[in-house]
Amino acid sequence: MRTGVKVFGTFNGISAEAFEKLKEYLQFDEVEYEGTTVSVEHNSYYPDVEFLLIHVMELMREGAESSLDILDHDENTITRFAIESDGYRTREMDMDAVTPVYPQHSHE
Repeated sequence: MRTGVKVFGTFNGISAEAFEKLKEYLQFDEVEYEGTTVSVEHNSYYPDVEFLLIHVMELMREGAESSLDILDHDENTITRFAIESDGYRTREMDMDAVTPVYPQHSHE
């Protein structure tokens, strides 16, 4: 059984200039920037998530959409942040309820 916290994120609509401003807030294990997309991954709790989300909102291109997921294996939850330039939405889900159970098939 897994334990701990895993963080994944994709921030779209980030110009090279915006990425330079955002870098100081990207305290993740892995950060990649390609085109106008920043991808992040982290293997631990990440403090100040809302502070980071506000900076992403301010720096991403109008009309772009981004996301950040926090998988908490200890609490068995996924917290998903959907980010747009004018705000973000949060949804917390039970990890077992996110993926539906595959239907049983009989093979004849």
